[in-house]
Amino acid sequence: LAPTLGIVAPRAAIRAGIPVIATHHSWFPRSAGYRVFRRPLQRLLDGHAASIAVSSAAVEAMSRYFRTDWEIIPNGVDTATFNPRGRRPARVGPDPKLLFLGRLEPRTGLGTLLDAMPLIVARFPGAELTVAGDGPWRSAYEKRAADLPVRFLGRVLAERPNLYRDADLYLCPTDRASFGVTLLEAMACGAPIIASDLPAFREVAGDNALYVAARDHAAWAGVVTTLLEAPDLRDAASADGRSGALGYSWPRIAERLIGVYRRVTGIAPRRPRSRPLVGRQVTR
Repeated sequence: LAPTLGIVAPRAAIRAGIPVIATHHSWFPRSAGYRVFRRPLQRLLDGHAASIAVSSAAVEAMSRYFRTDWEIIPNGVDTATFNPRGRRPARVGPDPKLLFLGRLEPRTGLGTLLDAMPLIVARFPGAELTVAGDGPWRSAYEKRAADLPVRFLGRVLAERPNLYRDADLYLCPTDRASFGVTLLEAMACGAPIIASDLPAFREVAGDNALYVAARDHAAWAGVVTTLLEAPDLRDAASADGRSGALGYSWPRIAERLIGVYRRVTGIAPRRPRSRPLVGRQVTR
């Protein structure tokens, strides 16, 4: 139900008799646009053959304005690419590696980590925060972190699995989210996670993360240092996180999506064909 293609394309498809399946993947506290245009957007939504949401948080946000039969199918993760191979056992050392990965804007909470870093460095003098990602606030954050042990990498793509594997902790201080794709990536790579205490994050990571109130830099520093001092807890979180991420592997998620497509189109699943015995000798 986003402007332009999110509205124009479904309307064209419905007029042409093509089923529309919409996936909703946002969370917001309120929407003036949805409030004003609720009735025409509800009529458009009523024409959809199915409505998928990536989380209960996404359903909760949309349900403030619209009614439909939501089907929750989460995002997935490529567990072959994102894997813990080469990750070292946890240790207690003076130079821990911390990782932030996200768009550089206030909503994603990097400012909270920058405020927490002096407290973390007081306990671990060699601690370093790697910031992966880009965004409109990058210059402001770089100036703010000029005297801190913070390394800015800019936009990253193929490097992401290695960043998660090398990190002693993955930190996700976002204060607004409908899911947590980076949490899945970190879990799949065996990186212990500290995340903001958001319903969407708890739904994704469950017991495989520690949760802290967003924007409370002192609390973040306290939990980071506590977990850095507990290698056994980090090793357990690493193993449990990988196991949890396997439940979100793309083949599993794809099967659920295909189930919706088949239901909507009325196409029955194909039966596997029996394989002929070619090039094999059968002994009686």
